[in-house]
Amino acid sequence: AGEHRDPQRPGSGEPRTGGPLSQAVHRRSHHGRSTHGVHGHPAGTQRADDPGRPEVCNVYSLHKIFSGAEATQTVYDECTTAARGCVDCKRHLADSINDYLKDLRERREEIKARPGYVQEILHEGGKKARAIAQETIAEVYEKMGLG
Repeated sequence: AGEHRDPQRPGSGEPRTGGPLSQAVHRRSHHGRSTHGVHGHPAGTQRADDPGRPEVCNVYSLHKIFSGAEATQTVYDECTTAARGCVDCKRHLADSINDYLKDLRERREEIKARPGYVQEILHEGGKKARAIAQETIAEVYEKMGLG
C-alpha cells in the first residue's frame, strides 16, 4: 500500500512518506515554501569537505528532473569531489524547482486574478459539448429508427 513504481521517477517504488521534500515540489506552493521544503529535507548530512554519493541521494534524483543535464552533471562532479555540500546542493535544487514552476505559477496567478474566467470557459465548453451531443443523439435516433 502507498507504493507506486514509475521508471521516470527515481525512488518511486518506495512507500510515500509525504514528508517535506514531497511538499517542496508541489506546483501550487509559493517560491518560499518550495525553498523551505527542500532545505528542510533530511537527506544529505554530508559536510562540505566530505565527498557525497549522489547515486543514493534523493536530492540528486530530483536534480535529474528539475536542473537540466549540464547542471546535474556539475552537481554530480562537485558532490563526489566534496566541492559542494548538501546545503548548497539543496539551495541549487530549490532554485531549479522554482525556475521550473515559474511559468505555471505566473499563469495560475493570472487566472486567479480573473475570478469568472474558469466558469466562463466551462460554460462555453459546455455549450460546444451540448451541441455535439445533440447531433450525435439525433444521428443515433435516426439510425435506430426512433426519430
